[in-house]
Order: sequence, then structure tokens, then C-alpha cells
Amino acid sequence: MFRKGLVKRFVELAFSFGIWHTGVLLLVLIWRVFPWPGERGRYAIKAAISRLLDPERYIPMWTDVGWLFLKPFEDRLQRTIFYSGAHYEIKLSSFIRNRLHLCEGDVVWDVGGHIGYYALCFANRVGPKGEIVVFEPQQELSSAIARSAAFNDLNSIIIENRAVGSANGELTMYCLADAGRTSAASTVKHEAHGAVSFAMTCLDEYAQHAQAPSVLKIDVEGSELNVLLGARSLLSSSSPPILLIEIHPEQIEALGGSQDNLVAYLMEFDHYSLRRIHHRLGIIQLPQPLPQATSWHLYAEPIVYLEPKHHE
Repeated sequence: MFRKGLVKRFVELAFSFGIWHTGVLLLVLIWRVFPWPGERGRYAIKAAISRLLDPERYIPMWTDVGWLFLKPFEDRLQRTIFYSGAHYEIKLSSFIRNRLHLCEGDVVWDVGGHIGYYALCFANRVGPKGEIVVFEPQQELSSAIARSAAFNDLNSIIIENRAVGSANGELTMYCLADAGRTSAASTVKHEAHGAVSFAMTCLDEYAQHAQAPSVLKIDVEGSELNVLLGARSLLSSSSPPILLIEIHPEQIEALGGSQDNLVAYLMEFDHYSLRRIHHRLGIIQLPQPLPQATSWHLYAEPIVYLEPKHHE
């Protein structure tokens, strides 16, 4: 549905961002199709683009999930999406698009929405009758997600501008001193980081006034176990959600936990089959001992989950 309005969108971009910026974005799209002129030439073009675009401005760019507002020079992820049009977590994004048990009308909770790539990916799967609730406490990022949703005419995305933890209250996160680096925030304290406090909820509390999700995606830079501790009732319900969790072993340990404790906690519920989404091999059995990578993806599917739910 996005391609139908591609020309219309570029006309809108010309009015909103100016012909100069729109021309640069068009150059990037052409460059994706025709990968010229060799490695040195590509590096030179990237360098030129970085000088032509305002590094502090969010810019809409066409991607494999729709239009996404990005700061292409903010971090590696946004830079990759900007130039390639896709996420570097190829196996995970492909799994969500093609194999994850989701039906039209399903509900997804995205805890740690970042720039909104996966929110759009989920929205494409569940359609206009579905609902994507994105928890993203950083105002700049949540605003970018809202702009992306509006630009793609996606009314199914709901943004909750708050953090998620083990209980209701307040959460302190540590951001890089450079205010522009909004994406680099964690609950792990570091002397080089500035502290920012955010309102915090727990998923069990939120579920009391919202439809429970079919899928729960978590990417919270080390606070994964705290989020799960605040979702005990949700996980032990008669219709527990599928879990997609990015595990950050070192950051979990810095907060006093461990990835082994996290896995043991999930095993307490008896109805989850735990596997890993490997960046090269796809879905594999959960290895023992657990991976010691900087981060890795845990896929937990309820054993009682027999087939996708169908909606009227």
C-alpha cells in the first residue's frame, strides 16, 4: 500500500523539507538500486550526503516497512536503515514478517520502541484492525515514531511515552552527555552519562485496562528481567503472549541480575518453549551455556499455542 503513494509522498517531502533535501533522499534510493561506483566511490557519496543533510533533523526515508523518520547519523541502526532501507537484524525482521504467529486484528506490545522500525513491521502484519502499543519513554524517539505512523497513515499504532519495569513508579535512565544521542540510553549507571527520570508502569498494571497482547516484544538495554517480573500475571494467563526478547547479558549483570535468572524465571511458567533467533542460522534450540554475545534474541512460544487466532 505504500508504493501507491510514493510519488505523492515525495511531493509532500519537497514542500515540507525543501527540494534540496528531497533530492538527496531520492539519490539515496537510486543508489540502493544501482550500487555504484565501487567501495571508494560509495564512501565518498556517503560523506557528501552527511554534509548535505542536517544531522539534528529527523528525515523520512523509504524502508522495507514503510516511511520511517530517522536521524541517519545518530547511531549505527538508523544509519544502516537510512542507506540500505532495512534493519541489520535480518533474521529477526524476516521472522516477524513471514513466520511469526500473527493474524489481522491481533494486538502487539512493543516495549522499547526506539525509532519504530518494528512497530511498523508489526503494524503491517496486523492490519488496520490490529493494535500496536509502543512503550518508549524518550520523548524525541516517541515523537519520531508518531510522525512515522502518521506519515504511513497507520492509526493502529498507540504510543505510551513511559518506561516499563517491575512496578509502577519512576525509572532513572542514563543518556550520553551529548543531548543529540537520544538512542543511547540505559538504566545502567555510567559516570559519563546524564541521568533522566521517566514515569514507569508495569505490564500487569497496564493490562488491567488494555487488551492483552498476542505478542510481547522487549528491547530495553538490560532491564529485560525487570519488565518480565512486572508481567507475571500476563505470562501466567490462559492466553500468554509470544515473547521476542533482546537479551543484553552484561547490562543485565550490571543491574544485579543474570540471563540465567531470566531464563529460569520464564521456565517457571511451564508453558513456554524457549529458542534462540540466531543472526545467521535463524531459529535454533536454546544453547547451554547461554550465549555470551553482546546481545542475542530469545524467542519464547507458548506450548499451548496451537494455531493463529482468527478474528471476525
